[in-house]
Amino acid sequence: MKKSLFMILSCFVIFSFVAMPCLAQEATEEYTSEVTSEVNFAGMLVEVGSTDLPTTLIIRPNAGGLDVTVNLDENVVLGQRRDQLTSLSDWIPGDQIRVIGLKDENTSVVDATIVINLSIQLYIHRGINGWIEAIDTETGIIDIQWMNTIHQIKITEDTHLVAGKKNPAEIKDLEIGDRVRGRLLKRVGEIPDAKILIVLRRGSDLFMKIRTWVTKGQLLEINGTEAPTTIKIQLLPSLLLKEGDVNNLIGSVGDEVEVDIGESTKIVRRFFGSSNLSEFLPGDNLVIVGRINDEGRIEAKLVKNNSIWLTATKGRAGVITSIDESGQMFVLEWGANSWNIYCTANTRFVDGAYGDVDFSALEVGDKIRGRGVKRFLSDDITATLVVIVPALE
Repeated sequence: MKKSLFMILSCFVIFSFVAMPCLAQEATEEYTSEVTSEVNFAGMLVEVGSTDLPTTLIIRPNAGGLDVTVNLDENVVLGQRRDQLTSLSDWIPGDQIRVIGLKDENTSVVDATIVINLSIQLYIHRGINGWIEAIDTETGIIDIQWMNTIHQIKITEDTHLVAGKKNPAEIKDLEIGDRVRGRLLKRVGEIPDAKILIVLRRGSDLFMKIRTWVTKGQLLEINGTEAPTTIKIQLLPSLLLKEGDVNNLIGSVGDEVEVDIGESTKIVRRFFGSSNLSEFLPGDNLVIVGRINDEGRIEAKLVKNNSIWLTATKGRAGVITSIDESGQMFVLEWGANSWNIYCTANTRFVDGAYGDVDFSALEVGDKIRGRGVKRFLSDDITATLVVIVPALE
């Protein structure tokens, strides 16, 4: 298809005013790094992964909205009122927490730099952890063993007890051998009263389970491209996936796990931007934020595909060097490399002189600008937009 100079000049004026603003707006969707924003908010602690770093917290913001997944690495600062440091072993679900850090606008997961427990006051409170060794229901005194030392605490009518599904519970609901965590009121020379005491585990039963996880996995199978559907992943190494962690409900590195994807599951690709399951292929590396059910399946809130991202021929246009009409693909020489550009029924073709066209309008030697989804460690791009640049550009 050869274009006359007159037709190019007359049509390009119209295209400049009509089509180019649209393309310029779409081009802003291209990203080459994750977009983050600073956050500083307070909320209620819903789940705490473990008392060791790194770990994950689930915080329910006081201002409303969805629960926030907060990652804590080994360098996070843990504080409490009056700028004093604290330990996660003293933190209890229900505490008021302030989170300062960076929010990934793609996944909504926060990487915390400072996390402050607003419910702890060290001059009034101290924490207790361990296993119940003895219970005196008449006096309310309980012996708790921690690191080969017995600590006595007293249960009063003001103590808030939680034991499994019983909330509030009573002292009769406690059992010897229970793994507990609590907050005590300091008493000089006296057995301290318990303000809060929670049973974390009884035997092999975990009562306070960390349900929401940020999971890394390699896609093995995908049963359908429309939600609801199920995918299967193989767990990849992660700082949060620690061997021997009793709170780990997912499994070990290399295990295969099924992930349920519902209509409300958010699907995104690397470097921002929405995606869909039709762009996924076995072997892709995924990040999944979701809750673990009792069957060990992940109910996904978000699935991020790190193996694909939006790219565009910004700057100098590429040149078509070959075309495969039967395969609906062409080879583009762009920059220092050649790229295999695959087209689908959803690819839009625009001729800078004529407007919307189809795949048959492409010719070897045409200059091309466009946009598509690039695959990790591959020279393949699935095109979403192909623009034939006018010859005078």
